[in-house]
Amino acid sequence: MFEAVKAYQRGGYKGLLCPDHVPVSDLDENRERFMAFALGYARGLLQAAGVGQGA
Repeated sequence: MFEAVKAYQRGGYKGLLCPDHVPVSDLDENRERFMAFALGYARGLLQAAGVGQGA
């Protein structure tokens, strides 16, 4: 996934990255925890790639 983020950055992509395929569980029926994890993971990938930091 990190390589994909870097490829989007190199290509100049300025659109949205939306998580999909977020798992569902009886422990998190509304997927709130899983969505929070997916968004945090994506944000970490973007930060690691330097997206939005002038890199």
